[in-house]
Amino acid sequence: AAAARVAARRGAALLDVHGLMLQEPDWPSLVGASEPDGDGLHFSPAGQRFVAAKMLDLLKTLGLARENLAYDLPWGTEVDPDAYAPSLRRHFATSRAFLAERSGAALEPGTPGAAAPP
Repeated sequence: AAAARVAARRGAALLDVHGLMLQEPDWPSLVGASEPDGDGLHFSPAGQRFVAAKMLDLLKTLGLARENLAYDLPWGTEVDPDAYAPSLRRHFATSRAFLAERSGAALEPGTPGAAAPP
C-alpha cells in the first residue's frame, strides 16, 4: 500500500506482483509451493513467466513494446542450452546492431554486430 501511494505521488508505474498473484487460483504454484525444491517464496519457472507477462503488459500500457526495446541480456527462450555460446553471440550482435541503428552511434570495427570494413 505504501509503495502504491509513493508511485501515485511520483507518477510512476507500479506492478503489484503480490496482489496479481493472489488473484490467481493456483498462486502457490507461482512460488514453487508444490515443487520438491520450492520454498514458497522465490518464483518458480511458472512464477517467472507470470511476472514477465505482467511486466510486458504493463510496459505496453506505457507505450513501450518488447519489440521496440533494446535489452542487454537475452530472453531465456533465445538461449539454446545445448549451444549457449553461439546463441549468446547472436543475441549480442543483434542487440548492438539494434542500438547502433537507433542511436546513430557507429560500432567499432571488430565489435560483434559491427559492419565489416569495406
